[in-house]
Amino acid sequence: MHILYLAQFYNEPTDPGGGRHYAFTRALIGRGHQVTLVTGQENYRTGTISERYTGRLVHREEKEGVTLLRTWVLTGHRRRFALRYINQLSFLLTGLWAGARVKPKPDLIVASSPPLFVGIAGALLSKFHRSPLITDIRDLWPESVVAMGLPVHPLMVKSGYKMARWIYRSSRRMIAVTEGICSGLQKQGKRLDEITLIPNGVDLGIYENIPDAAEAVRDQETAGKFVCIYVGGMGPVHNVGTLVETAARLRDNPKIHFLLIGDGPEKNLLVQKSKEMGLNNVTFRPAVPKQEVPATLASADLCIYSLRNDPFFRGTFPNKNFDYMASGRPLVLAVEGESRRLVEEAGAGFVVTPESADEMADAILRMVSLPPEEREAMGRRGREHVLRHYHRRMLSDRFVDLVESVGAGSRGGNREASASGDRSAFSGRD
Repeated sequence: MHILYLAQFYNEPTDPGGGRHYAFTRALIGRGHQVTLVTGQENYRTGTISERYTGRLVHREEKEGVTLLRTWVLTGHRRRFALRYINQLSFLLTGLWAGARVKPKPDLIVASSPPLFVGIAGALLSKFHRSPLITDIRDLWPESVVAMGLPVHPLMVKSGYKMARWIYRSSRRMIAVTEGICSGLQKQGKRLDEITLIPNGVDLGIYENIPDAAEAVRDQETAGKFVCIYVGGMGPVHNVGTLVETAARLRDNPKIHFLLIGDGPEKNLLVQKSKEMGLNNVTFRPAVPKQEVPATLASADLCIYSLRNDPFFRGTFPNKNFDYMASGRPLVLAVEGESRRLVEEAGAGFVVTPESADEMADAILRMVSLPPEEREAMGRRGREHVLRHYHRRMLSDRFVDLVESVGAGSRGGNREASASGDRSAFSGRD
């Protein structure tokens, strides 16, 4: 089959950020399918466009069997909220232009949202090419925008719900990243047998030879310290401010140091806040490529993060969960819902109330007081659990199975996977 895959932002292994689209497209190639990926030219982490794309509406290249069509967008997803919408709208227009001209006609279309406009592009191209659509929902929009408290006009929220429902109706099948998203799609009228749960996961290959913490390279700032590390984005949803406040509560403990790695729209504000508070136990560093994350995490004694204290985020499952656990390091997370259950099921660390710097500080002190062998056991249990249940190769195979099932149905075969097969996928287990 020829699959047209739409995603506004796409990371290769050398880029910081998630590798979901890379893994899925390569798995399709591995099964003998032809893949055309339409994505934006803007880099998600830097918000810039490479000079090699300058002056081109669509830049075409072939990589590892995948045809990449990188389309022009008006940069601005990292700036004011209004500019983000213009940025997303620009990809809708250029993505439609590139997707409509794809040859040969695609047998099936995959659209990964958010942004919501990618789902709109997928639905329109599905009708244009008369090809079935699978929509990969990584976040519920506009629900997540409302939960983050972003300044959105009520009319935009109302129109967002209408657009989302239209995309859902236009989709032959839906993929949900979390059980919370599954529930949200059901509330919007999708049947359980129309939804397949395929969570994010971890690439075992880059975690095969992770160094021991004692062997990891430390710089002058972190040498001899108990290092609490955060690796990820620094935007409204990531709540890195709680980590800075936690560091403030532990500033008098010279043994503990916080290493916050990543980029995002709130990073400058967080750096400034740390300076104003006079925190000498916090170091900010730039984002690192995916391939460098295992070695980076190896330098940590503890992995940390905190989500927002909002019911919506109980159904979220950040990528860093899997990277942290695959690294074999113990965790202290301020989360609820699915992330909390994952850590508790694995016995991989401590979980506290979201946005509670006091509870997180207490949990870190508890972790520091544990014998090293107990912390090592937590990290080992987490690694074993995530590699058993969230191996990227296994999840990619599940994705390709779904694509082939829908593709066979569009050619007159069985149009729907069995309900029992979907319930197995919904469980998120092997």
